[in-house]
Amino acid sequence: MKLSAFRPPAAPEPIKPARVVLIQPNDFADSWSGRPKSAVAVGLRRLSETEEQTAIRDAASEARDAMQDWPEAEREGRFVEAFNEALLRIGVGRAVCDPNNVAREHPALPLAEDTLGRALRRNALAGLWEALEQVVTETSPLCPEATDEELAVLAWGILAGRVAELPASDQRRARRFAAAMLIDLPEAPPDEDDLAV
Repeated sequence: MKLSAFRPPAAPEPIKPARVVLIQPNDFADSWSGRPKSAVAVGLRRLSETEEQTAIRDAASEARDAMQDWPEAEREGRFVEAFNEALLRIGVGRAVCDPNNVAREHPALPLAEDTLGRALRRNALAGLWEALEQVVTETSPLCPEATDEELAVLAWGILAGRVAELPASDQRRARRFAAAMLIDLPEAPPDEDDLAV
């Protein structure tokens, strides 16, 4: 009986992240020693349900620990803010990965969960969070698609200037989602008659 040569199983194909975002040099803190000289591509992978729940628990724990240093009168009002900031940093830190492989950490941001808060400016970190939210919205079955009627209501709200009535942070978020939607729409502008609501 002839034995064939042993062949190790082929390595699985790397899984690409759900979104790749470019971080510019000025998105990094001036104090960060690893600040790049050109834009850096960063992958964002989808977190599992377990990872999301763990991130929420860790953020709550971090916020509770921070409360010990605050005057008692301020604790209740500041807890939500501290929790949101911790969740943003922890969630993005666990989602950041190599732009070509979700199983690898990013070479420029090793141990991202621990380093992102020091490496990136607040606006850049918030931008990565919004990109991650967008990935979840696009792919999660828990985020239903808008009906034609709901799109009509959305168009009316935009034309009526309702976006400008939102808080500044919600305006930026809405405009980023709108910009992402425009990428998939035909480039030619519609006729004026088509804009009538």
